[in-house]
Amino acid sequence: MEEPLNNVNVNVNIDDDLFGDTTGLDLAMDPSAGVSNLLPPTRKGLAEKVDALKLSGCTRRIAWSKQGLLAFISRDGTAVFIHALQCDKKTGQWHLSSEVAMCPMVIRDNHPIVHLEFNDAGINLALLDAGGGTSIYFCRNATMTQWVDAASIPPDQESETAQPVGFAWLATDKVVVGFEKGVRGVVDGQSQNESEKMKGGRWKYSPQKQGPMGIVQARARIDACMCITQLGYIKLFFQQLSGHWDNTSIELVKTMYTDGILTHACIAPAEGNGALIVTHSIRGKVNIYRLHITWSTEAPTQITPPPQFPLLKPNFHITHIKSHHISNIFYPPSPHPHHPTSTDDTTTTTNTSTSTPPPPQQPTSCVAYDLTHLHLLSTLSEGKFANAYLFAVFSAAQHNAGPLGDRKPCVLTRWKLVTETEALHPGFDDVIYREAEAPPQPMMNLRRAEDIYFDAHILDVERDVAGNAITLLFDDGTFKTYDIKSFTPVNEDIDPLEVTSLANAGFYFPVTPEFPPVLHVAYSPSGCVAVGIDAETDVKMVYMMHDALKGLKDGEDGMGEGEVDEEQISRAIAGMALAFARDSGANHSADDLIALTTRLLNPTRRLQLLREVYHALPIFAELHDERHGQILNNQFVPKCLGLQAALGFKSLYQPRELSASIAWLALTLRQITIIFSVVFKWFNYKKDVEFYEEKILIVVEGNVRLMMGMLKYVMNELFSLSDSLLALKGDDQAMIEKGMSQPQSSIE
Repeated sequence: MEEPLNNVNVNVNIDDDLFGDTTGLDLAMDPSAGVSNLLPPTRKGLAEKVDALKLSGCTRRIAWSKQGLLAFISRDGTAVFIHALQCDKKTGQWHLSSEVAMCPMVIRDNHPIVHLEFNDAGINLALLDAGGGTSIYFCRNATMTQWVDAASIPPDQESETAQPVGFAWLATDKVVVGFEKGVRGVVDGQSQNESEKMKGGRWKYSPQKQGPMGIVQARARIDACMCITQLGYIKLFFQQLSGHWDNTSIELVKTMYTDGILTHACIAPAEGNGALIVTHSIRGKVNIYRLHITWSTEAPTQITPPPQFPLLKPNFHITHIKSHHISNIFYPPSPHPHHPTSTDDTTTTTNTSTSTPPPPQQPTSCVAYDLTHLHLLSTLSEGKFANAYLFAVFSAAQHNAGPLGDRKPCVLTRWKLVTETEALHPGFDDVIYREAEAPPQPMMNLRRAEDIYFDAHILDVERDVAGNAITLLFDDGTFKTYDIKSFTPVNEDIDPLEVTSLANAGFYFPVTPEFPPVLHVAYSPSGCVAVGIDAETDVKMVYMMHDALKGLKDGEDGMGEGEVDEEQISRAIAGMALAFARDSGANHSADDLIALTTRLLNPTRRLQLLREVYHALPIFAELHDERHGQILNNQFVPKCLGLQAALGFKSLYQPRELSASIAWLALTLRQITIIFSVVFKWFNYKKDVEFYEEKILIVVEGNVRLMMGMLKYVMNELFSLSDSLLALKGDDQAMIEKGMSQPQSSIE
């Protein structure tokens, strides 16, 4: 009878490896240490996030449009939800609206949505799925709540190589009013020395013409976007003049410069309405191309009812500029106390103790990293693009990073794209050769800067709204903003007489329990609010903070304890005014900045901000007959009136301040005037056609009722004020108690 298996004496050496080595495996483990102590604690979803960044450059799951709409992808990738920053009428507090599904999504072959991005105007939203399909949704109402599927374009071929690795919207060639910085001037009658500037100078904001931040395409009346696939195809999606969307593609392989499957691609604007494209292959080869798109028109091929629009046809002009191999092998700083040690993000120090001389430095071991971010950013100078910088972020495996390993979790490499002329050795001057007919052509080179190691993974790289800075999100929940050119923190070594952005003015995102570390983040139009989602797709929001503004909302005289740093407060308010001026010039939403103002500033400081805004923006409000058209067409007038009316709102049960009520009244009357002007111009243009649009007639009727109701309210208040003045006539003391003897303070 066979013996049961559980009674068999199995004599197996557990230290033997698969090849019969009886010496065992020396893992250098502490027997008392458990497996949980071998690896650093990790956050849920962090390893998956880092792995996704290594595979593709299209992983954006949350985006905030310039019109104030927030959209994010659901956890399973089958739906998109939207939020908006809104004010509670009952309490006057700003918060995110409730979660609403945008509209039914088109899911092809169970491919989840992996990337979404708004265009610069904020009315078009592109969704990219894992199979290479693209959907474009269009907003058809002013409240940004009704979205329709404008185009649903399947991939050219159903394969894994059709997945997108780079995406960008093309901007229209529209010039806006930009504000590069705020400079502190001199008060009239004071000297030109620095101390007088510091004490009493007024901030000056010089408006200038500025082109779009994105890639410019020649057709000004159409929307277009492009993506790059793993196989090296450029897919262009564009809107025809008739309104429907079309697409075309071109293969980069034909240029014979590709090297295997692409993992990342970035697209940046270039001079001359062109674009620079940088691709990174799985073999580590980087190629730089210059793309220029021209448009031609063709007659429609099908007979359609009028009006007939010509068909647009894009023409691609691609030039290969540079090939470069990026090595993923790095030599991180050694953790030995006598060896060079990275003390912060950007500097390296050395132990200089003389009592114990350091031993001879041994070469550190090489470590392999993987590319997770690739960005090509151009700096702005006088409203135009100047220099381009290539940023590449390499990350280690998440489970290998931490205090137990020698390597840093993340390293950032930088290159500057420089155009140089080929220089030959002077010895060639002695060689007799035939002089070339054409001069040597300049060529583009990559000039590498010093590598920077970080103690945390970089999860997001976003260009600052100021244009010349980038904001990094780390896996520990911290935000840091660096200058693109020098890569120094923008809040260090600041010029006290100059403000370039909110971060430069001293604002920062605090680390609070209400905003734990997130995996994906999006920034508001002004950059002062950040919203992130974690692995469970829970939405978290955090506002910027300023050390000099803590407690200003509660006290009329500042922080309440100790002396108030008026210079820092002045810089902070100047930074807020500069951000509002930029939003106004680009016609972006400023609700986030209003929400930040109500959180940090008291009424006295709000009045100071209003003065800065009215001083910064070019407003012409003469009431002569020949200036009426300019008042209606001035985009800064409603922005300033809206800010003044919003800051004076307290709650539904408390009346607005007088200055805010006047601003609200003027803003409403202006809007009614514009609507009537548009309707009357339509009647003059279409004299023989009846105005049969029911919705437009309803809008006109509603505005007439609103105007009559406001006039009735104003006249009633004036009659009530007249009765009060007549009752107090001759009683100066009563007039003073009623506050009617002193005029109301106004905005200078």
